[in-house]
Amino acid sequence: MEQTSFDASAGRKVFFLLQETSSLNSSFVLAKQLQQKGYEVLYLSMGKESLHIRENGFRYVLLNPRQKKRNINTLDAHVRHFYLYQQVVNRKIEKLILEERPCVCLTENLLLSVNFLKYSVPLIFFENILVHRFSTQVPPAFSGVHYTTRWYSWMLNMWAWLVSHKNFIARSYRFFLYAFYLRNYKDKKYRKLDIYRQIRALGGRYYMAEHRHRLIGFDYYAFPPELDFPGKKHLSDYVYGGTHVYLDRVDGRPFQLRAGSQQRVVYCALGTLSFYTNAGDRYHFYHQLLAAFRQRPDLYLVLSLPKDDMHPDLQPYPANVQVHDFVPQVKVLGMVDLFITHGGPSSIKEAVYFGVPMIVFPLRCDQPGNAARVVYHRLGVSSSFRNVRDTEFLRQIDYVLGNDDIKKSIRHFQHIFRAQNDCAAGVKFVEKVIRENPVTLPVPADVITTGN
Repeated sequence: MEQTSFDASAGRKVFFLLQETSSLNSSFVLAKQLQQKGYEVLYLSMGKESLHIRENGFRYVLLNPRQKKRNINTLDAHVRHFYLYQQVVNRKIEKLILEERPCVCLTENLLLSVNFLKYSVPLIFFENILVHRFSTQVPPAFSGVHYTTRWYSWMLNMWAWLVSHKNFIARSYRFFLYAFYLRNYKDKKYRKLDIYRQIRALGGRYYMAEHRHRLIGFDYYAFPPELDFPGKKHLSDYVYGGTHVYLDRVDGRPFQLRAGSQQRVVYCALGTLSFYTNAGDRYHFYHQLLAAFRQRPDLYLVLSLPKDDMHPDLQPYPANVQVHDFVPQVKVLGMVDLFITHGGPSSIKEAVYFGVPMIVFPLRCDQPGNAARVVYHRLGVSSSFRNVRDTEFLRQIDYVLGNDDIKKSIRHFQHIFRAQNDCAAGVKFVEKVIRENPVTLPVPADVITTGN
């Protein structure tokens, strides 16, 4: 009797489906640990992050389809393109599942999860953001509200959550309303392309987090638990996987510090999301920062200044300022005394790992919540990005560098972060998910067995 297909268990292959550079950098630590355990790691790349994945020594497969340029200036065209694009990418993912036979996938994208549900491949939602669901016990990460246990905390937290959800709805309501109208009334053929409908049909359940929907199942937070606020109640099985500072990260360029031996070194970097802020606000920030260091030759500044922000009026730079359009952050943080940062999650983890206190100027997204955690744990201070003055810079620098409580706290957390950078808890969690959720996949059609 000839048999064209049969079921077989999936192998020891782990998929990572991540798009944010910050998430990728954190995932590299876990990926290395899994490789040492004998797992094969494959990144599913949407395109722009492929070079970064390859430079750091990992295999990837490109998902992003090559498409003809389309006019998607209208809302109708944008929504239709979104549905068709998701369909094409999900077909590629289905093909990869059958060819590569993964035992688990770590992702941050619910919209690309449907075929993993279809073939019962366990999904772990990998988060490099300390997001949560609506709760009056803790404030959202997308707000700057500080954690407190005072009697009025539930009202404060509830208000912060309402504002956070309002902002999310304000950004995307036109898209979702038109998508609902398109698939239910205008062009019903798009109903079958509705990913949420497909997920529900496959038995998946999801909930609204702060900035996107998350599947109820397994959550992986790429942080030590000590960094988060207490009091969270989770819907999914979860783990705080560890520190996830990838010390072997390839940043591409050498760096030499030119500070004098008696100078206290300050490093400033506002991250890639700074481009979403007003250009005038960025100019004012850098202008006042440079003005502050002109007054203090005992301090030395390493400034990561993107080329688009290298305004002629900022030059000439002071003698005690070293300016680069790119700075290898993991290398530099081991050389400095203070970090002026936007409060990105990876930046905060790297600063604590190297024992560097922070002045946080949160710009957007989860950065206000990260800044609130820095203040709560006495790892530094937080300040407003807009309208900051040179005198305020100097006051905060002197305060942080001279504060014994901050020094003590940063040393305590540095010990915790270094102890958890092997991500042992995360590896154990991933292996538990794999062990308790074995995958059975059909053999590809080109594999044929015969028997009597």
